[in-house]
Amino acid sequence: MSVKKSVRKAIAAAVAVGTFAMMPFGYAEENTVDVTVQQNSTLQGNVDDVERSLSKEIKEANELLTNENYSAAKNILEQVMKKEPKNMEGYSLLGWVYAGLNDENKALGICNEAIEMSPQNAIVYKNRANVYMAFENFDKAIEDYTKAIELAPNYVKAYSNRARAYKKLGNNEGALEDYNKAIEINPLDKAVYCSRAELYLKMGKYEDAFADCAKAIELDPKYARAYTVRSDVFKKLGQIEKAMAEAEKAIEVDPTSSLAYISHAVICNSMKKYEDAIADYTKVIELGRIASIENTVYFARAKMYLKVGKYEKAVADCTKSIELAPTFAKAYSTRSEAYEHLRKYGQALADITKSIELDPQNKFEYMKRATIYMKLKDNIHAVDDYTRAIEIPPAHDLAYCGRGTVYMLLKEYTKAIDDYTKAIELAPQNRVGYCGRATAYKALKEYMKAIDDYTKAIEVAPNETAGYFGRGDVYTALGEYQKAIEDYTKAIELKPNDMMAYERRAMAYLVMGEKEKAEADYKTFKKMFEKLTKKK
Repeated sequence: MSVKKSVRKAIAAAVAVGTFAMMPFGYAEENTVDVTVQQNSTLQGNVDDVERSLSKEIKEANELLTNENYSAAKNILEQVMKKEPKNMEGYSLLGWVYAGLNDENKALGICNEAIEMSPQNAIVYKNRANVYMAFENFDKAIEDYTKAIELAPNYVKAYSNRARAYKKLGNNEGALEDYNKAIEINPLDKAVYCSRAELYLKMGKYEDAFADCAKAIELDPKYARAYTVRSDVFKKLGQIEKAMAEAEKAIEVDPTSSLAYISHAVICNSMKKYEDAIADYTKVIELGRIASIENTVYFARAKMYLKVGKYEKAVADCTKSIELAPTFAKAYSTRSEAYEHLRKYGQALADITKSIELDPQNKFEYMKRATIYMKLKDNIHAVDDYTRAIEIPPAHDLAYCGRGTVYMLLKEYTKAIDDYTKAIELAPQNRVGYCGRATAYKALKEYMKAIDDYTKAIEVAPNETAGYFGRGDVYTALGEYQKAIEDYTKAIELKPNDMMAYERRAMAYLVMGEKEKAEADYKTFKKMFEKLTKKK
């Protein structure tokens, strides 16, 4: 997997669950040689002394790497190597450049050569480990970080980076041990405190996470990352206002921190402040410090545009995301959704099909395509897609409900009943399953079964109108007009703008001989209908 694809995959998952702010911007930012932070050399030992004393050119290349400007960094490092062929730190750093350029073989080849020429150099092992991390080979990364530690027992970066690898593998205790060791060696490293705080957050140790964030802020009151991590802890605890305050503080102390704006955007999203989230993502794009995740930021903004009904802008952002990452399935899926809102069903179908090609085991994409086929009145293909979704484990009630609905359109009521029954077995509180099956029973004139299912739907969701409306129709079919009127009335109470409930109740009143009530309901229905047709 490429470096950029790896980062995209992680951040896309984070966006889905609202934890975007917890994601790093790419491995280069935290794991290239740290030449900007002056640390206590007596605590770190010779390795960190070496890293701080690197040449001006390598420091410049490192800065370019931090900003993900791989091509410029490559040019500088190649010039350095021409002048200093034995500069193994620079040589192995060139390996990271090629990792950033998604050339895994070249990256590892250079690191391997550096190690062959300088087998006792801890830095070159650490740099090769960073390359392994970039390509998600965490076991190999751990081996190299361990070798670096053997060569330099007080090498803080090797401990903190190995902790990150352990964390990726789910070995939280191993990660914690390494972070503790790194802090023991250098209790002035704010970044390690933040990394340990993130681990504590993952482990549910919220007070420890708060303490580490406080320590990082004590070391550097303008360290934005510490505030964003503390924001994440508050968000996890459901204290959204406090989370927002921390994200705002992060922006205040460092207005150039992309991470701070992303953290703020995620919280705005959770508070349904979508326009504010859009403004945050726009600021991140303007800052231009997000090369490895630029496509994901456009994607995140597209999701916000969808929520505020700006579908053309959502399309534009998804298109930009796809240009930057042509294999990013979620961008095609989201653009398909935007096209669907715009009633451009052909384009929606093409995009969701591309998403399925890129992610063929995602059952929800097949379900999305099935709904588009239904809008195109292609029910046969809709059945096929719901069937494919059902075949991908684990079973999901919505796939059965969807296929049941298509069978209803095809008037295959027995098949529809079978699917709704399966949906109910999988999710006994599924109101749609009961209503769907009740409607199928009604079509087969099995009215008592229909009443039972509509009644169950009402029990499951008493504030939803479908159960009352459907049961009212069954009572009407059975000639039990007073019961029908009661159900339609309840539907109207819950949804006063339901014009069909007024029409149905009007008919029931008319049969019952209550002409004035029937006329009043019919007038209301007619007024609503005329208003609706004018809008169209």
